[in-house]
Amino acid sequence: MRVVRLDRVGPLLVLAAAALFSLVACSSGQDKQPPGPRPDKDDTDTDEPIDTSPPIDTGEEKPPEFDCSAAPMGPYTRREITAWNVEDLAFDDQGNLVGNDWSHVYKTDYNGNRTIFVPNLNFRAGMRMLSTGELIIANDNQGELVKVQPDGSYSTLLSGLAYPNGIEIGLDDFIYVTEHDGNRVRRVDPTNGDHTVISNGLIQNPNGITFNEDFTALYIGGFSGVGYIYKLPIDKNGNPGKMELWASGVGSGWLDGMAVDYCGNLYIADYSVSQILRYTPNGQFESYVVNGVSYYMANMQWGSGIGGWDPLKLYIVDGNTENRTIELDLGIPSKPR
Repeated sequence: MRVVRLDRVGPLLVLAAAALFSLVACSSGQDKQPPGPRPDKDDTDTDEPIDTSPPIDTGEEKPPEFDCSAAPMGPYTRREITAWNVEDLAFDDQGNLVGNDWSHVYKTDYNGNRTIFVPNLNFRAGMRMLSTGELIIANDNQGELVKVQPDGSYSTLLSGLAYPNGIEIGLDDFIYVTEHDGNRVRRVDPTNGDHTVISNGLIQNPNGITFNEDFTALYIGGFSGVGYIYKLPIDKNGNPGKMELWASGVGSGWLDGMAVDYCGNLYIADYSVSQILRYTPNGQFESYVVNGVSYYMANMQWGSGIGGWDPLKLYIVDGNTENRTIELDLGIPSKPR
């Protein structure tokens, strides 16, 4: 084997060999650098061209903010419309009011046409819609929370409750339910029924429950004759704060469903005297928005804005007449979600 010594080749070959060795060494060193941008290159550098085209128009518009200083003070016009419910109501995303009589759950359009949504489900308590289109029902007859799918099939989400009644839904779709006979309030995971007790024993016969205008606290009332409304702070993770007595001497004390408008006012159904009371955000009585009528008003919801259900009007259950709903022209929207 013939050996060629580098010191006997020409100077150019030596230089070429040195250059090749340097190139290989540099490539090997680059392979060992950690991923990410080069040290001398900030995160805003990019090899891709910047897209300066306008955003795609989806056709959706953000609703204008409501001017609470210009909110109408009443008296408010009301009328009776045909829609089935005896205790509570909800709205789906197809333009229907969802309610029940003593036998079935119905969907009713704004013209009064009804279809059976869930047959043979007998209850008289709260219902609310999740953002998924699933309906949550408090089945007081069976002591259960029931989850209804958009096709009308249903399953038990949570059992063993002592007269579940009022329902509220958080921004995260977690369910808040009052137990009238258990003097409890629970927070329930809508996917699996896991739950925590957030109030136990303080509120006598808790019934109506609703979040305030920015979803940082719950208002909870009692159907007990006492006339107390409590306020319970709830943090972004669903943890309760310290309960406070927010208002006392409220109406007859037989307080049913509640709702909050865009401006933070609380509406309370005083069931035994057929009134809807309005309280300001600081806990002061402001007015009767419905008074001197023969309805037994249990719960209320603002219109969905779909299919004729006006988002500036309040729709109120009349427990006396299963196919009658009261439409109240407040001119004020619900709290934003």
